Amino acid sequence: MKRILIIGLCLFVFRMVPCAQDTLRVMHYNLLNYGVITDHCTSVNNNVNDKNQYLKTILEYAEPHILTVNEIKCSVQLYDKLLNGCLDEYMPDMFERVGKTCPSVTDLSNMIYYRKDKLCFHSQDVVPTNYRDINVVKLYYNAPDLAATQDTIFLVCMIAHLKAGNDWYDMQERADEAARAMQYIEQLDGMGNLLLCGDLNVYNGSEQAFQTFVNHPVEDARFYDPINMIGDWHNNPSYAITHTQSTHTVPNCFISGGMDDRFDFILASASIMNNDHRMAYIPGSYHALGQDGRHFNSALTGAPQNTTVPQDVLHALYDMSDHLPVCMDLAVESHLGVAESMHAGYIEVLNPVSDALRINVKIPVHGKVSVQVFTLRGKPVKAYMLRSPAGMIHLPVDGLSAGTYFVRLATQRGLSNTSRVLLLP
Repeated sequence: MKRILIIGLCLFVFRMVPCAQDTLRVMHYNLLNYGVITDHCTSVNNNVNDKNQYLKTILEYAEPHILTVNEIKCSVQLYDKLLNGCLDEYMPDMFERVGKTCPSVTDLSNMIYYRKDKLCFHSQDVVPTNYRDINVVKLYYNAPDLAATQDTIFLVCMIAHLKAGNDWYDMQERADEAARAMQYIEQLDGMGNLLLCGDLNVYNGSEQAFQTFVNHPVEDARFYDPINMIGDWHNNPSYAITHTQSTHTVPNCFISGGMDDRFDFILASASIMNNDHRMAYIPGSYHALGQDGRHFNSALTGAPQNTTVPQDVLHALYDMSDHLPVCMDLAVESHLGVAESMHAGYIEVLNPVSDALRINVKIPVHGKVSVQVFTLRGKPVKAYMLRSPAGMIHLPVDGLSAGTYFVRLATQRGLSNTSRVLLLP
């Protein structure tokens, strides 16, 4: 059967725009009572110096540029303990943190650390709730030519730790917290590039709090799950690859029960998913670090052997927290000169097409151009390599089922773009 590829609304024009591409890696992590001593989490089994070493091992492997965290004690001393005793040990004098803003009803707080060679601080705010306040931090990209161009890209990170528990009251409280966050967003001057990072403590995608984020009445204010795996996550093996808690089956400082919940998220605005403001999600990059999908209801380090990360990283994840961190990559574009723009040329994808995708290279591109097609979950399904393309190019789309895909084009010089496409039967 012939297929028609619809890109955008019947016509998508891909331009190799006058920009270079950089990549920012975002990691969110619930640190499990960092600096907080309880009856179960003591100075022995939850020692901050030990946790710094575990986290350093994880960071050396994951290499994030932005680290957002939950469950760190609301204390400048503890914020700096993590900065000086871990991040500076991992990458000396490269990370910065934002200021202290803490709720009065709990020792637990949120914090964000960022690579200051890549990002700069703009401002911060707080969305107050009944339990743990939601932090809002606005950063901007530290482009190499920033001083000359005075042109940059902004990114707003919301860090949330919603009410835990699975009874009616807990769910209502989470719904209230989510509503307050979205009310704040509605007051922003445009949604723009925005991430919601946090331990949302939701058990399924139909819970009111989660629906408030992803199905908000104001469409421009909605968040999106980068891997599009929204469902009944709790104790469901079909979603094992998404589960972030618990890494343990035996209680101690840690919650027991094994890997059976997706509590930790990075949700993205439409601007990031659609590359509307020079910052885009890179398909296939979102994952729960150390999750292999084969440890449902079991410990992270149990049988079968988990080989998704080196063994020292695996054990650091196990010893650090009962949560797994979640990571995703963002492509960031920064302007270059006109000469580079003209060299890159323009590529126009024509539509409708039957059996083959037609790409019109109006200005020849020197070197190789890769074309990759991904499912919404990031699985690569097609790949092409164009060598110094010029004129009309035909790429077959046979073998693909009808549905929505991401298509990424990239040159050897680092120019790229990713767009959402719809394949109809």
